[in-house]
Amino acid sequence: MPPRKNHKSAPPLTGVDHIGALPDCILHHVLSFLPVQAAVRTCVLARRWHDLWRSTTGLRIVNLHDENFGEIRLLRRFVDHLLILRERTDLDTVEIKFGHCPEDDVAYVHLWIRFAVMCKVRVLTLRVSHPPYLWLRNRPFVSRHLTTLDLYGLP
Repeated sequence: MPPRKNHKSAPPLTGVDHIGALPDCILHHVLSFLPVQAAVRTCVLARRWHDLWRSTTGLRIVNLHDENFGEIRLLRRFVDHLLILRERTDLDTVEIKFGHCPEDDVAYVHLWIRFAVMCKVRVLTLRVSHPPYLWLRNRPFVSRHLTTLDLYGLP
């Protein structure tokens, strides 16, 4: 006689989308923890997800390949398009993080910071590992909404 199996079999798949059933405000919050590239990719999950990324409560602008200047340029183009297509909703958090900022890209980082301030960001984080050209002198961080400004690796 074969031995008895003591484990239960997996429940059958029902096809119900429990995550997609959450309210938009919770999904926006969840998407804010993803790098912007991943948040935008969620638009292919289902019709309901198509525009959710446009009004997330946070943006994580992160270069996933710090050592490759070509990737930094691709990130710059991606973020520029994202900011054009994004709805003008208020932001809770913005994190800008990459390893190296070429001199040509400093102006873009300044624009991203200005965009964040215009969207009433409350927490702004800037992390640069190798910032030979990134200076923030005379950059306006004046905002009655900004409560936390974290700067890492800047001269």
